[in-house]
Amino acid sequence: MEYFVPPFQAAADSGVATAMETYIDVNGQPVVGSHFYLTELLRHRIGFGGMLVTDWGELDRLYTEHRSVPTLKDAALLSLRETSVDMIMVSESESFSNNAMLLVQEGKLQRERLVESVAKVLQLKKDLGLFEQPMSDPKLLPYVGSQQDIDAAKSAARESITLLKNDNGVLPLKKTHNKIVVTGPAADSIRVLSGGWSIKWQGADTDEWYQGRGETIVQGLEKEFGSDTVLYVPSVDFDGNSVQSSNYLDAIQDADAVVLCLGEKPYAEIVGNIDDIDLPLGQLNVVRHVTTRVHGTNTKVILVLVEGRPRALQNVASLVDAIVMAYLPGPWGGHPVAEVLSGAVNPSGRLPLTYPTGPSDMTTNYYRAGVDPYKPLFPFSAGLSYVTFEYKDLELNHDSMHTKTYDAYNTNTADDEAEDYRSDVMPEAFMLKGFEKIELGPGQSKEVQFKIESVALAYHDRNLKRKIEKGKFTLTVNAMRPETQSIKFEVV
Repeated sequence: MEYFVPPFQAAADSGVATAMETYIDVNGQPVVGSHFYLTELLRHRIGFGGMLVTDWGELDRLYTEHRSVPTLKDAALLSLRETSVDMIMVSESESFSNNAMLLVQEGKLQRERLVESVAKVLQLKKDLGLFEQPMSDPKLLPYVGSQQDIDAAKSAARESITLLKNDNGVLPLKKTHNKIVVTGPAADSIRVLSGGWSIKWQGADTDEWYQGRGETIVQGLEKEFGSDTVLYVPSVDFDGNSVQSSNYLDAIQDADAVVLCLGEKPYAEIVGNIDDIDLPLGQLNVVRHVTTRVHGTNTKVILVLVEGRPRALQNVASLVDAIVMAYLPGPWGGHPVAEVLSGAVNPSGRLPLTYPTGPSDMTTNYYRAGVDPYKPLFPFSAGLSYVTFEYKDLELNHDSMHTKTYDAYNTNTADDEAEDYRSDVMPEAFMLKGFEKIELGPGQSKEVQFKIESVALAYHDRNLKRKIEKGKFTLTVNAMRPETQSIKFEVV
């Protein structure tokens, strides 16, 4: 309720039209058959009024996988009776439709339950204009892959790319460099920049699927520094196996910089499950071999990570001069990555996750309980820039606030139950309540204001009831960073 529901609440508040239930079970209860999650929470507390669809084949999985019911017919009855599911995402299966009809005929299910879901489906089609025009407007076709879309994709990548390490200001790379060597399995691949669920379920098999629409990191670097300066040499594949006839270690001789592009091949869902969070040993060894070869020279080593999730780096983070987190920047992400390396773009992204040091802390979040250790490789919100800036003069316009507030789900105006001390649920070490991204020119300063309402201090007790405690709170700006600032206030 504290950590996972809020983004869904925000989506519902914004008027999102559809939602999908998940494959998983929570505390042993399959979500597709859960009255609490799909009716009480989604419909009543969150207030979602749109159409709810299952994930692929999920209703049948109540019988085939979750083993919660004895037949497919019972699976249909459980989901329809207990939840607010409106559509089953298996278009070619007649099992659900036939079973739903039989359940009504046998008096085990009210016809009105089906009418309710049919109404939501029809309303969505009406809202989308499908009754007036069932097919897309052919006039929209030129906009697909248009320059404005490409520009938007590049802009999003520039905003998100995060600089995690930059020892001695080795980045940005100088345009006067004579030789930049690029290697690694993510260096010359469009499909890896895009990840899974792009082109196909498990991502494109080859770059040919993109038909020239996109730019690799190598191509982006050639655009930024010139093709005569950039030398791409294969080293290993995504599994860490050496590429035949690879001579990448010889190629880095006399290089000004080596850009190592590591990461994962496209994946989605169960196919992408892994037993080891470390990047494959062969990829990590490329870093070790390169840094050993250039040791004692002026060659700088920059690690670019193309990842949809954080993969542990063992000790190699300490071996390189700079680390850039590119995430999955999309098929047009190669040039934005190069722009960050060249300084054409000043990196401003912040890490939206905790990057673990190893498997032992992979589940530790920044909002951990105050007694839990938190020593990740890179903390939540990490992100450097090519300029220095200062946070100062943190102040409050009031040093106290009253507990009176509105409830979290906007169902009515109320006074949440006020307690003198939070004794039933341990408070988090930190919890993000607001952020703002601003743009500053050289030497410029700006005052940033945040409104802290008492509802932001509420929490769920053991009975999932919303509460606000009386007591002292600490407001921290730029938490978990060297330039952090804090100030205290009281709730009365």
